[in-house]
Amino acid sequence: MKSSADVGSITSEAIQLVSKSTELFIAELASKAHKKRLEKDKIKTLDYKSLAEYVQNESKLEFLQQMVPKKVTVKEYRALLKKSEEEEVQEISDDDDDESSVCSSDSGNADDAISISSASVVEVKN
Repeated sequence: MKSSADVGSITSEAIQLVSKSTELFIAELASKAHKKRLEKDKIKTLDYKSLAEYVQNESKLEFLQQMVPKKVTVKEYRALLKKSEEEEVQEISDDDDDESSVCSSDSGNADDAISISSASVVEVKN
């Protein structure tokens, strides 16, 4: 807090209040995640996976979802990446099929075909 250029001075009481609030929040978060793990798996330990799962499933903790993400192994990441690439290729090929039917029903002007193709490519990337 003191490292921010926007903040002039901070009293020691404010620092203690923020520190204690943070401590209580983390204790409550860990306690609830542990309780959920114990109910679900009958396991008495709390690990990162359990904590991340709890954060991802609780809507009121949405602000923490990027800070406590679900762990993904390299193997899982590669599979997700491959699936994403396959879907993108499929979308592009579907758009190409749509373009050919539009171009064939159009006036046959080459400039029209180019503008239609360019517009479709921009839509796919977004």
